[in-house]
Amino acid sequence: MFTQRQRKILAILKKHQYSVTSDEIARLVGVSSRTIRTEIKNIMPALREDIAKINISTRKGYSLDILNKNEFDKLLEDNVSKTLDSEARTKYIMERLLNNALANQSIKQQDLADELYIGLSTLKANLKEVKEKLKKYDLDIVNYKNQGMQIKGNEARIRYCISDFIFNNSDDTDFYQKLFAGYDLLTVNNIIIKVISSFELVLTDTAVKNLLVHVLIAIKRAGREHNVMYTLRESREIEQHREYMIATSIFEEIYHQLNIDVATSEIYYLAQHLIASKKYSNVNEETNKYIDQLVNDMLTRVNTIVGINFLHDESLKKWLKVHLEAVIPRIRFQMNIRNEIIDVIKNEYPLAFQIGVIASKVIEEKEHIT
Repeated sequence: MFTQRQRKILAILKKHQYSVTSDEIARLVGVSSRTIRTEIKNIMPALREDIAKINISTRKGYSLDILNKNEFDKLLEDNVSKTLDSEARTKYIMERLLNNALANQSIKQQDLADELYIGLSTLKANLKEVKEKLKKYDLDIVNYKNQGMQIKGNEARIRYCISDFIFNNSDDTDFYQKLFAGYDLLTVNNIIIKVISSFELVLTDTAVKNLLVHVLIAIKRAGREHNVMYTLRESREIEQHREYMIATSIFEEIYHQLNIDVATSEIYYLAQHLIASKKYSNVNEETNKYIDQLVNDMLTRVNTIVGINFLHDESLKKWLKVHLEAVIPRIRFQMNIRNEIIDVIKNEYPLAFQIGVIASKVIEEKEHIT
């Protein structure tokens, strides 16, 4: 029985007519070339010689002689196709496309079908499900005739989609390690903790982990010339926050320790996540007045439609303000807003949910959200 990684290595060797180096395999699998060499050493004694044989050349790399194609395909199929149902295939395809987005690569439908040991018709059915998931982020899958498929859309949306996938699959450490293979995760994490501590910025462990993910996504996407662009107004607004200095310090420290440089726009990208990660914000007087008025307008709308008066509930108003101070920057920068318990609220507290929907309409009107 081969591991998923070993099966992938065999599939890559099968696909290449000529020899392929450990560096090339490592790039496709998302691990180091040393790991590939170790894996192949483990595969060779387990691979029956009457089915297939791996050849090693010190100059050219590795090649695969398949002596019994039916048995070889059956060997991989026994390990893969029987364990992947439609939901698992959809997740695999999503993971593959997002990984390709970070690596700036495409994949042909036939190659993806071969990886999953399914036909094109089955793959296309799964791709429909993936497209539905991508719609939430205003993203789509574009098929280039000679290159294959890629996820296309607004750069910020692509990044949010990647970060959400990581967040929702936080137990899948193999995927996380594969996405950022070749990067010193521990050093980057230590840099983040050191910098935010020096600025006395308090973040939860989850917020720090999410920040690490966004730093790594920024480094990988920016390294392939995919940057998030900001208007002059957006840039000036971010620069007014202390988080802009913190983001600058993080990237400066990364450059100093790891010699990784990024475009200036990535500082704004990271700063907006820092701003949104705060539970309590030191907002300026103008913003404070705006949020005060927004809270009053929301509660007035609720009173008018539902007939429940919260206008004199000072505790509720205080916590609504705190919430909106973090939410408004996210809305203005079109950032994703996660709520892991929204389904619970819908089902168990339907009235509270409807009141929230009514109040949120005021925010949509004020912030011109369509």
